[in-house]
Amino acid sequence: MVCKPSDVDQIASEIKTILNGLASGEINFSEDLEKVKTNLNNTFNINKQKNSFWTKSIRNYYFNHYKNWDFVTDFESMVNKISKKDIEKLAKKYFIKTPQIKAVLYPENY
Repeated sequence: MVCKPSDVDQIASEIKTILNGLASGEINFSEDLEKVKTNLNNTFNINKQKNSFWTKSIRNYYFNHYKNWDFVTDFESMVNKISKKDIEKLAKKYFIKTPQIKAVLYPENY
């Protein structure tokens, strides 16, 4: 993200607060999660009508050595199974418990 150098620490602190809130369940994002799942499923259904979707799916099947076609045939049910608890668990795993690196690129004349 782009911001003034003087705002870096404040923004980083706010991001950390938000991530902690997501991981602990303090932030209610259930409505947003449902919107995301709806959008993912709608986009998936639109893309299924395109040849490029199927060529990409075939390529990914072989390139990534998938064992089955669940990533295509069961996409909607996989998306619909994602719960608030799943997101909280992943947020905790990847944003709270995992060591972080903070990299800030300051302007040359700062």
